[in-house]
Amino acid sequence: MPDERAMQASLALMQGIEAELKAIVYTAERTVTLLGNLETSGMEENQLRNVLNVAQESQRVTVVVNFIRYQIGRKRVGEQWQHNGFGLQVIQDIEKTASEAAQRAVDHATEWLIKHKQTVDELTRQQMQDTAHTKLMTYYLGFLNRAFVYIRKTKGGWSHLKDLVDERASARSEGEKSDA
Repeated sequence: MPDERAMQASLALMQGIEAELKAIVYTAERTVTLLGNLETSGMEENQLRNVLNVAQESQRVTVVVNFIRYQIGRKRVGEQWQHNGFGLQVIQDIEKTASEAAQRAVDHATEWLIKHKQTVDELTRQQMQDTAHTKLMTYYLGFLNRAFVYIRKTKGGWSHLKDLVDERASARSEGEKSDA
């Protein structure tokens, strides 16, 4: 029976994570636009792929954040990571935005489990939070890499993505005004 409960908890958590993917995609797209004119930033595909590889191999948020800080501080590639605050924004997205999305995913999973007459103790919630945060961080870095490839390889890609990001921000702002 414990295996079935663990499987149900895992499935509930994955549903919660999937519900957060749209916000994670939008966050990655917004952040990649900080690179602006790619000739000015100098960022290369392999730099983002390296961070994604670290995330996939380590499965630890702290390890990835440490690696990004290292990239920011490096002599040769640090300038690309420092461009328009890009590297620090990536860290904030991982530590804050992905963490908050993970919390919502855990809340979703917990509600589902309670509705199906399963208890969720604090240790289980923390384990689900860690799992969700790591998965959402990895998804975020993958989406960041894909958005970067799009703006790098598509004529007018940066302008198009920037327009989409601005449009979403404007729509969100209008929605907040109507809620007030």
